[in-house]
Amino acid sequence: MTPDNPSDWLWRQKHHDFAVVDRLTVEEMPDIPHIDLVPKILEGDAAKLPCLLLLSSMSSNDRTRLFERNDRAIETGDTPLFRTLLATDVSAEYLARHLCSQLVVELPQGRFLLRYYDPRVMHQLAWMLSPARFMALLGPVRTWTMLCGKTWMSAPCPSGEDAPRSLAPISRKQGDRLLSIDLINAVIAQSNMTEQVDRQDSGRRIYALLGHARQKYGFLDDHDLVAFAQHGLRLGEKFDEHPRVLEIIASLDDEISFRDACDVLDEDVWQSIRTDLENTRNTISRPPTFPENGTTS
Repeated sequence: MTPDNPSDWLWRQKHHDFAVVDRLTVEEMPDIPHIDLVPKILEGDAAKLPCLLLLSSMSSNDRTRLFERNDRAIETGDTPLFRTLLATDVSAEYLARHLCSQLVVELPQGRFLLRYYDPRVMHQLAWMLSPARFMALLGPVRTWTMLCGKTWMSAPCPSGEDAPRSLAPISRKQGDRLLSIDLINAVIAQSNMTEQVDRQDSGRRIYALLGHARQKYGFLDDHDLVAFAQHGLRLGEKFDEHPRVLEIIASLDDEISFRDACDVLDEDVWQSIRTDLENTRNTISRPPTFPENGTTS
């Protein structure tokens, strides 16, 4: 994401005519013009699905007050009404139809609700989806602005054009990535990352760690997977090669989970593991030294 000036609410108000509201995060919708984004297949769950706020239909004063209230909620740690803003040249009805069409995707593993209106999800979709599929998601949107922590990030979209008419089906690999989004975001949330961290890069690393834990150790429990990825993110992808970690994994049984086994270790033990791993990496990366006679030492 390459920010323009999204931290300035006046810029955000001027450059965006639409906002997307995640109904699951708000107790009651205010009296603001909006269009519900509800695919026919999910009509029974309308109250749980997003809606499109028509900001351009509001008076200037009402719109200003709305942005001020939203920013105030962010600053005080309350839940803002919206965390996604969109700019486009198409009508509200056209945009709503497009966004609605992107909510449910068919994976080889089954139907999947694509919660692109949640910034934590949207941050990961650029690398999880194929370029063509991601372009199809953006469709006619010119600028997609979203909240990351307390920072607004704004990115111009590649084309701002209609989605491609013909798309290859989502592959199983892409489906596996999408199905891992909740776990990836759980790791990010519990790792206390700063807002400046590259969340896409972190998402890729976490996804690789989750796959490693499943394939090498047969981890299936979400808590164990999150714990494994957290330690890998903190200590390095090969942290599980440390003898103490291997000892923990070897001790697991039906009564002891990986997360529980890790939780009983105090910080001094983890610091010792970290130091050992750093020393190992430094030894491997250190270039060989050559004496003056030209032979290796």
